[in-house]
Amino acid sequence: MSEVFYLGDEKIVLHSDEIGLLPDFLLKSAIGIKNASFKVREIHIFAKIKNKLFVRRPNEKVKKMSSKGHFELYIPHPLEGNSATVLRYCIDKIKKVSHAIAVANDRNSLIILIRSIVVKVFFDTHILKQRFPFHCSAIDHFGKSVLFLGSSNSGKSSVFFGYMELFGKHGVNPVSDDTVLCGISNGSLIGYSLPFPASLRLGTLEYLPTLNKRLKDYDFSVPKVEDQYYIDTEQVFKVKHKSNTIVSAIVFLCFSDSAFLEPIPYSKNLMLNLALNICGYKATPITEELLLHLNYVVDKIPCFRLGLSPNLEDSIRISSKLLNGKVADV
Repeated sequence: MSEVFYLGDEKIVLHSDEIGLLPDFLLKSAIGIKNASFKVREIHIFAKIKNKLFVRRPNEKVKKMSSKGHFELYIPHPLEGNSATVLRYCIDKIKKVSHAIAVANDRNSLIILIRSIVVKVFFDTHILKQRFPFHCSAIDHFGKSVLFLGSSNSGKSSVFFGYMELFGKHGVNPVSDDTVLCGISNGSLIGYSLPFPASLRLGTLEYLPTLNKRLKDYDFSVPKVEDQYYIDTEQVFKVKHKSNTIVSAIVFLCFSDSAFLEPIPYSKNLMLNLALNICGYKATPITEELLLHLNYVVDKIPCFRLGLSPNLEDSIRISSKLLNGKVADV
């Protein structure tokens, strides 16, 4: 069985005995979107393995592909090891390849493998176009977006879901809960997001009681990475995912006893913090293009610091004044 989807300039062809993989790891709105010119990448999937090197019941198709050496990369899923190990293994192995074979020992691990391959394709495509990854969540309001920067477990996803819960009916749309690739185009900083469902740690629901109620009947048997579950925000909040948006503000997150929002003036520390956010994520190299990119950001995009208090809603409402509209008055 083959499934096809389009990601920027890439046409991804999935060959698998498993049925209906795309809806498990892609937003439904992203399936079938075509681009006039595209580069084809094929991913062949086998759902079960015997050990690290061999498919459990290799058929003639597998042997034929192997003997021809048609594929540049073979990615086994180690029989032992958690999802994070698998993820690191994939990212380390995948280079700029047009074809890949992914093998997993269960459907959930299989989806994580495919997702890793797609992420790598997406990153390669955008970095070649001088677009660099910010480790952030982001929401859009009538074409303008705010990026919320932070390391892992800094509250990015909590802010993302908090905005969708509080303001999803007032023009706020999801961009990303973890990664946005940004590039300069026509005098603006444009953010590009992956067409993946957002991931939610169930502990986040403790800080968003209304979201907890909304997800009471949600099917959490969907694919997950350790303690993170994928949530289709388009389905849950009845909104449209934004694949690209103009960045109007950047917000650094920090934990605090009380909610606050304060501007960050230009300084070497600001430049350093932005560089650490980008270069510390996905091992992005420091290049002349990246430095030009950072200079543009600190010169043109207002930056702020947001204190995340135990009452998360307070922090979200305070920061909503940065949106392109009057959401703060809602």
